[in-house]
Order: sequence, then structure tokens, then C-alpha cells
Amino acid sequence: MKKILFVAVLFLTVTMRAQTSFKEGYFIDNQGNKTTCLIKDLDWKNNPISFEYKLNTNDDIKQRTIDNTQEFSVLNKSIYQRFTVNIDRSESDFAHLNYNKHPNFSSEKLFLNLLIKGDASLYVYEDGNLRRFFFTMQDNNTATQLVYKRYKADSHKIGENVQFKQQLLNKLKCKNFSIQTFEKLKYSNESLTHLFIDYNECKNSNIVNYEKKNNSDREAYHLKLKAGIMFSSMQIANSEVQQLRAKFNTKASYRIGIEGEYILPFNNNKWSIPLEFAYSSYKNTATESFDTYSSVTTYESSVKYNHLEGMIGLRYYFFLNDMSRLYLNAQFVYSSALNSTITFMNGRHTIDLDNSNSLAFGAGYKFNKFSIELLYYTTTGVTHNYNYYVSDYNQLSLNLGYTLF
Repeated sequence: MKKILFVAVLFLTVTMRAQTSFKEGYFIDNQGNKTTCLIKDLDWKNNPISFEYKLNTNDDIKQRTIDNTQEFSVLNKSIYQRFTVNIDRSESDFAHLNYNKHPNFSSEKLFLNLLIKGDASLYVYEDGNLRRFFFTMQDNNTATQLVYKRYKADSHKIGENVQFKQQLLNKLKCKNFSIQTFEKLKYSNESLTHLFIDYNECKNSNIVNYEKKNNSDREAYHLKLKAGIMFSSMQIANSEVQQLRAKFNTKASYRIGIEGEYILPFNNNKWSIPLEFAYSSYKNTATESFDTYSSVTTYESSVKYNHLEGMIGLRYYFFLNDMSRLYLNAQFVYSSALNSTITFMNGRHTIDLDNSNSLAFGAGYKFNKFSIELLYYTTTGVTHNYNYYVSDYNQLSLNLGYTLF
């Protein structure tokens, strides 16, 4: 079974490498020439410095960079425009904060992602955990960073430089705005896009909301019911007492669960975080024979392992068409034992089984609302509370799923 899973993972990896999504778009070169083309849509989380394109479906793949491109766009989704800007890359996590409240600017050439286009336009730049917003005004095409910086006010307190509120108060003049309009602003996509839309509407400006276009086909959450078969086996041995050991062969049992899934907001809905809770129960018996001084004695052991799994991890989808997709999982599993025991020597000795941790790797196929999935669990122990017991618990599950939404 492990070989089958390995081949499946290898096949899906090759499939992923072969997946290419080119969509209608354009680019503008340094001379201002606009070329219509097909652009490889990576649904960039971090602002790119280059992109791949084809002039038509049969053309070879070519690449352009920030050095020879003023602007490029995936139609009806995103626009990236080149600017030379002053950007503050100060980190925001507490361990890297300093006592300087002022931004530390450096000049860089960047592709900025256009969110709102109008008399006042809003842009965003992302690089890992760094997110900075920029804006331009119709009478000045220079992109200016909206300043927000966290700093240490003292050894235990974090201060915030919210200069962006004053910047916008000075630039966005509208009769409908008050001081409170800017005081309640947050340094976020949602808060800033709403403000720029309101300003452009106030000025009767033509507005293009690329933030909305980019999220128009964005999935967000799914809830799925799951039921399947768990194939489990267990071995246990006591290093001090020979008779306290057992080998329980593979046996099938039921598995039921519910899964919530959050689709990450980049890379065209291909990445997600699944969170699953499932219940399964493994019951089995085994016999072991032991040599004594004058004869061979056979003892029966029995196991009852009821456990509730909590699983969280990452999932990657390979879209085949609008209705079907393949996917891979990698998850951390915490199993909580519920009234679980092993009985040895025809019922003479009983121990309780413990909670356990493991990893799960799987592959699945989803068609519309239905899915089928194979999960392989790494070996884990279930006797951590006992000094002289060593145990191995192995699992493989086959699950069917139905997505409620």
C-alpha cells in the first residue's frame, strides 16, 4: 500500500509541474507599446518581479521582468504597475521592533498591485509578512507609501505610528468626510479600499475595483461530512514481563468525521487549510504462545481503542476542470483516547491506552460535491504513560466525503 501511495504522490507531483494556466492579458514595455498576450496567472501572493507569457496558445513561453516592463495585467483580475518608490521595510513582530517610531525608507523599483483605480488610486505591495499600501493622485503619478509602523514604546509596550491617517486626511478632500472618517481607519485592504471608493464616488470619478474583481471567484470556506473505513493494526510489548505482549493484525473499522476548510487567498484557490474531527474505534483479539518449564501456554489478548482525531494541515489542489480536481494532504493528527484498554493473559491484566500524535499524508479526488480520499498515518505509540511498554499503532483510511457548502 505504501508503494501505491508513493506512486500516486509521484504522479500528482508530475501533474502539478505540468499544470499551467495562461490567461488573457497584456503588458506595456518601456517605450509604451502595449502587447496583448496570454500571461501565466500565478495569483501572486507576493508581488512579482517577472512573469511568463505567450503571444498565442501555440507560442513558446517567454519571460519579461520589471526592468523592461512598465505594466502588465491578467484581464478582469489584476494589474501590476512599475514604480520607483520609497518603501519602509521595518518588521512588525515584537522580537524585531526597535524604539524608532519613524519609517526607515529606501528607494526601490517595484511592481505595485492596483486595487482601486480613480482620481485617487490605491496600491498594495506584499513580500512575505510585509504589506505596504501606496497611493497616487490624478495630478501626480508618484506612488507614495501610506505610513504605518509598530515600534517599542518601552520594554513591554508597543506603539503605533499611524501617519497614514494624516496623509489621507491631507489629500482626500470630500464634503462627506469628517475627522472621524480617518480616525477609525485601519491599515488593511478592506478599510482602505472602502475609503478610496467613497472618495472617488464623491468626486464622480470613474472607479475600477480590482480588489473586488480579484475576489469575485474566490472560494472561502467549505464544510464537508466524511465517512469511511479505517484499517488499523497494533503491536505492544512489555520489556519486563514476556507474557504482556500482543500483535493485533490489521482489521477494518468505521470512521466518521466532519471537516472545515479555509481556502487561502492566493494561487487561484489551490492551497487550503483543512481542519477535521473524526471518530473511529479499533477492536481486535490476538493469541500468543509462551514456553514455560514443562509446556506451552497460550494467552488471549484484546484491544479496544476508541479515539477522537483532531487534524489540521495543508492541502494542494490540482484542477482538472470546473467540476473535478485532485488533491494532496499533509496533516498533524492528535488522537484523544476514549475509554480505551488492552487486556492481557485471558483478562488477568489490563492497561489503559493513551492519547497520541502522528502525521497523516493523503491523496484524493473531488467531483462537484463528492470526494474520495486515501490517508496514510505515520506509526505512533499509545502507551506513553507506562515505562516498560512499547507500542506501535498503524492506520490507513479510505474516506468518502460530501461538501455541504
